[in-house]
Amino acid sequence: MPGYDPGVRWSVPVVLLAACGHVNFDGSGDGGGGGGGGDGGGVIDAAGDGVAAANDCRAGTYELCDGFEGDAFAAYWTVDANVTLDTIAHRGAHSAHFQLPALPANTTGETLITEAVTLPLGDQTFYVRMYMRLGSLPAGGNAMEIISAVQTSFAHEDALFLDAADLAVYSQWPDNSQHNLEQPATNAWLCVLFTVKRATTAIGEVTLGGDETATSLTNVQTDGNPPLVDLQFGPQLAGTNAPDAQPVLDMWIDDLIVDKNPLTCAE
Repeated sequence: MPGYDPGVRWSVPVVLLAACGHVNFDGSGDGGGGGGGGDGGGVIDAAGDGVAAANDCRAGTYELCDGFEGDAFAAYWTVDANVTLDTIAHRGAHSAHFQLPALPANTTGETLITEAVTLPLGDQTFYVRMYMRLGSLPAGGNAMEIISAVQTSFAHEDALFLDAADLAVYSQWPDNSQHNLEQPATNAWLCVLFTVKRATTAIGEVTLGGDETATSLTNVQTDGNPPLVDLQFGPQLAGTNAPDAQPVLDMWIDDLIVDKNPLTCAE
């Protein structure tokens, strides 16, 4: 694959390397509130957010909603090592805290939570809303995934990438990305809206919205056979996307929603 140059930004899709070698998950879902997926109300963080009902997972009918307010991660999550519940929260009392360990250059590492509840429902378009807090940005020319929707085989994915300069939406089928040309703030909560219109031909779309400058990758293939099945959250760095040594990186996620209907930062 060609190299990834963080110093170059165009207003047309550019090549961004995929996470070609995912390491195996090294944790399992802990006990907690869970439930069935589908149209019957989906799965929610049973503890809610401890705030007004209008902003509480228990008040919604989303396919998945989690404010991470329980004593443990809900059973629908597969949880890697170095992911904990933390008291630095966007809302309520807790969030999910991810700490990516320090990595040498050209080394793969990831610290994730993964769910396989929503994508198998087969929605033509799926919408993600989360609040994200970054302790720092990736080092040097490193390009780090923070959301990824992947096939069972991990052969292809759609993703949201973060580097030292900006955010980028990506689809591995055409191996193209689109950057938003805005450096995200650190040590502040940011609303992230990530949307994928699924298509096995070049009519799909991957979109970023929310607090950051919006951008879209359009008219691309975004799904295949086998279809997308796992939705992953947290920092993951492929060795092919890590030309520089990566210091420890902390990231927090809170108030996470996945649904078949459009979402807003206010929900």
